[in-house]
Amino acid sequence: MELGTYLKTSSQKAGEFFNSTKPKLISKLPPAQQPAPVPRPLSKTMKVAECATSTAAKVTGVVAEKVGIALHPIYH
Repeated sequence: MELGTYLKTSSQKAGEFFNSTKPKLISKLPPAQQPAPVPRPLSKTMKVAECATSTAAKVTGVVAEKVGIALHPIYH
């Protein structure tokens, strides 16, 4: 299997795993009596982290695809 294909396949499998296990984990958490107060700076930091993580995931996917395309002639 090509490196790019392997990276893409393994990241898809990881995503499927997280999507299938997350609801089970959430269902086991007891509901809170009241919503926890979140300080404004923490909320802003969390939004920045979410954006950065999303962007990093997209970039990783693009790089993996480019590596796969670049390596394709070598393995075929």
